[in-house]
Amino acid sequence: IGMHENGIIFNNNPALWKEIRPFFTKALSGPGLVRMIAICVDSTREHLDRLEEETTELGYINALNLMRCIMLDTSNRLFLGIPLDENAIVLKIQNYFDAWQALLLKPDIFFKISWLYRKYEKSVKDLKEAIEVLIEQKRQKLSTVEKLEEHMDFASQLIFAQSRGELTGENVNQCVLEMLIAAPDTLSVTLFFMLAL
Repeated sequence: IGMHENGIIFNNNPALWKEIRPFFTKALSGPGLVRMIAICVDSTREHLDRLEEETTELGYINALNLMRCIMLDTSNRLFLGIPLDENAIVLKIQNYFDAWQALLLKPDIFFKISWLYRKYEKSVKDLKEAIEVLIEQKRQKLSTVEKLEEHMDFASQLIFAQSRGELTGENVNQCVLEMLIAAPDTLSVTLFFMLAL
């Protein structure tokens, strides 16, 4: 359903992995890592300033969802830099991980239940399509900026690698998808349980 050998997480192709890995390494080390702290702090402050928007009528806040939004915003600022609807993308990410979990844990008979399979296939497709739209917006943005060096982030590097013929469009889409989904799934859950403890 589109999760096979397209990026890092689902990749069982060592040759492709060696081509893609340097983009992740560069994005997750050096200056990017230093910037991450300030961006995470700014995002947290901004989300806490808008906390009343996330509060229910009974005065409750979905803390896990709040953490996911903060992590998605931080990842977006670092690696893509395109305005997005956080809640909509977070929901698509959750559906994607539901599909991932189901496909990894269910026996093969699961794939013969067509309506269940189609449900998870749709979840994967929905997130991929949303990411494709965001990447296209990034391409448009890159084609109109005056100072390109100010916009050279993870997604930009991948887009230019594709234009040089080093990566396919599917590689670019999957890598950006994986970079945006990683933190909302891992860091947000970790922070949630830290708060709970």
